[in-house]
Amino acid sequence: MAGDETGTGITDVHRGPARPSGPSRRAALVCAFPSSVAVATPDSGTVIGRRWLAANGLADREVSGEHLRLDRRGGALSVTDLGSRNGTWINGHAIDAGAPVPLEDGDVVRLGQTLFVVREQLVGDLDAAPPIGELVGPYGLRELAAELEGLARQKPSTVLIEGETGTGKELCARAVAVVLGRDERYGAVNVAGVAAGVFESQLFGHVAGAFSGSHKSGAEGVIAAHDKGTVFLDEIGELPMDLQAKLLRLLDNREILPVGADRPRTVDVLLVAATNRSLE
Repeated sequence: MAGDETGTGITDVHRGPARPSGPSRRAALVCAFPSSVAVATPDSGTVIGRRWLAANGLADREVSGEHLRLDRRGGALSVTDLGSRNGTWINGHAIDAGAPVPLEDGDVVRLGQTLFVVREQLVGDLDAAPPIGELVGPYGLRELAAELEGLARQKPSTVLIEGETGTGKELCARAVAVVLGRDERYGAVNVAGVAAGVFESQLFGHVAGAFSGSHKSGAEGVIAAHDKGTVFLDEIGELPMDLQAKLLRLLDNREILPVGADRPRTVDVLLVAATNRSLE
């Protein structure tokens, strides 16, 4: 994470875990389900089935005794289904029994309920990193844990998480809230899904009678409702520029102006924003 201190707040950008330094690289099968485990890619001609899985700490009753075979010829890895009961799947597609299918780095192999990701140059240890909250690896979490420790020391008021869709940005946001002691009051908003006409009232609240159809007693909005806590603003990069400008008072001064109010209100809230594309 790169810190950028502005005024009294600190903004940190999380761009995902960096690769560990060092020369340790190896071909491996990374198990994504049902357990976080990685094993060195076995020798060419190895038959994988229930016994092989059990020897590597995995149990799957839907895997046949001799399910598939891995071969490496001329440096290229391939898989052959051996007529298994439930079949072998590569990237979501079933393969024909008896016909070798080439495997490339990043391919997902399913046998039974077990999912393996093929890695030709896995960096780091084969031992899985311990989970962080609901985030499970098996890899990259040690680097994330180190970054979270850095956040705990810096105590930022705003954190930006960058990552592709489906990489667990909200789970990362929850981990940030926990490490900063702001997890008791936690709220999440997909800002791209908030209609422009109600954006201000939903986030900042409104006073009684502020607009037609407004609540008679007013509403405090998401930000004020999580004062002393954390608000996760998902897909912040999809927010139109005119609405992004409405967040500036909050980001700069930790102030919100409810719709229809005469004076701004100060809030103490940790803002964690996420985007699937660079904001630079």
